Amino acid sequence: MQKLGIVAGAGELPSLVAQMAVAKSITPVIVSLDNQGQADFAPLTSHSYSLLQIESIIAHFIAHEVTDIVMVGKVQRPVVTAGSAIDATSAELLKKTLPHGDDAALRAVLGVVQQAGLRVLPLQALVPEQKLAEGYDNNVGSGCSDKTLTLAIKAHKRLSALDVGQAVIVQEERVIAIEAAEGTDAMIARSAGLLSDEGAALFFKASKTSQNKLLDPPVIGLDTITHCIKAGVRTIAIEAEHCLLAAPLPVIEEACAKHDIRLLAVSLHEAVA
Repeated sequence: MQKLGIVAGAGELPSLVAQMAVAKSITPVIVSLDNQGQADFAPLTSHSYSLLQIESIIAHFIAHEVTDIVMVGKVQRPVVTAGSAIDATSAELLKKTLPHGDDAALRAVLGVVQQAGLRVLPLQALVPEQKLAEGYDNNVGSGCSDKTLTLAIKAHKRLSALDVGQAVIVQEERVIAIEAAEGTDAMIARSAGLLSDEGAALFFKASKTSQNKLLDPPVIGLDTITHCIKAGVRTIAIEAEHCLLAAPLPVIEEACAKHDIRLLAVSLHEAVA
């Protein structure tokens, strides 16, 4: 692979993926999505398009002789106003997916992209160094009980079947917050006033059980750690082999150690249904 198309949403991961592509002698062709909190790709070049311009995005990749692409970063659904510039393909997709959850919407986008002859690659396979193996434990702090972790995994499984979100916060035997349309960081922030002084709180993030692994992989980064610190959450558990780190592992480990944050990588099979 000589070129890699990157559809970049918000967060720290898109620029890291672009840098890793360059390190592997792959030329990144970057499309930065408007109004999604674009990453800084300097000194690399990126071109901006709206999510309402899917035809233009596909044409951009084809013009640059790109056949393989990845979708990276957080993406909010576009808001259509009277003055919005929207192409026919995007309008049809919006009409089909508006009543449905995020997974259904992403699958519809995937279908359009694949029909155009572009291959969407699983991000986890491109950046294996950004995954954690099952059993990883940074051994910082006291962590939480096995019972709390089991409850978090069970809650996640139940909720992911409804296409709700990828993350939950649990304290002892109580589910404190679940991620919905507001996103991970906002979910952590609103949990701050709900936590008690009794027992360790756990943040857990994993892919949804029915999720297409090509789309919207779970990600945590320095922003996640910062929000957990502010909220009083001192244990972060992620799905091994699937949840990605938005920064190099040594950087993540340093931030966790500095603030006494326990970081674990676990399997979804650790809790029985």
